[in-house]
Amino acid sequence: MIKVDGHSHIGKDYHHGECNIESYVEYLKKINIDIGLVMPNPNPIYNVQGIFVRPNLKEKNPYKYINETLANQTSNYKNLYFIPYLHPCMDDEHYLNEYYDKYKPIAYKVHGIGSRIGPDDVKSEIIDFIKRKDLPLIIHTDCPRKFEKYELQRLREKNKAIFWCYFLIKNNIKGTLNHGVLYDKNVFDLVNNFENIRVALGPDKIVSSKDSVTINKIKGNYLTDIQKYLDIDKMIFDIDYNWNIVNEDEDLDIVKRYKESFKYLDYDKVIGKNALKFYNIHYNKGGD
Repeated sequence: MIKVDGHSHIGKDYHHGECNIESYVEYLKKINIDIGLVMPNPNPIYNVQGIFVRPNLKEKNPYKYINETLANQTSNYKNLYFIPYLHPCMDDEHYLNEYYDKYKPIAYKVHGIGSRIGPDDVKSEIIDFIKRKDLPLIIHTDCPRKFEKYELQRLREKNKAIFWCYFLIKNNIKGTLNHGVLYDKNVFDLVNNFENIRVALGPDKIVSSKDSVTINKIKGNYLTDIQKYLDIDKMIFDIDYNWNIVNEDEDLDIVKRYKESFKYLDYDKVIGKNALKFYNIHYNKGGD
């Protein structure tokens, strides 16, 4: 059995701190996860000649430096797959083709809050590129929350899972919707009836404990309850490191919770097989 973390972060974030690659790899060992799909933080910040820099979202290809830097770092780890950060408005096709030819990514990450966009803002040339390469998007999903500034509420509204789901269906693009689509049962129905969409369930402790970040209420155990509405073949395990850490809790019981919540054959799919198939990953664990 090969276990896959379908979504975690590495590098610094100017709101959330640092996701250290060595700490992440050590964490995978502690919880017995074989493969990690890692991507930049939503609001990356990086050191250029001693100065910390943010991507300029008004310039072309704002994530080029961070994508190439982190892709080179992760190339030293055979069990890590780096997922580049895509800006759906500011990236151009020349850069995307150049990056693809050099690094051969298995997917692209879209974070509408970090990039200040929604599905209606995606350029047609980006859509054409993704369809031509036939690669999935790993998409952050969100919803408005009370007592936040208007601009952030507006962005969260635009990035609801239902809107990204419509986007994927309309354009016939593969995609994984993160954060359990914030438990939107209407999205579950759509996903169940569209072959090319998956749902990443994590971080399960946070999704299950905050009514303010879910569309519909969860009854009882999140990982058990979701099985009533979403097909097993659509589910992907993900950690969302290090955003899953609460009060310095490294969450060493995450795999145990999944194991206790799913039947054995279903657990095998959710913890790894579904991701291996969807992202077309061929991995030799070795020794097994």
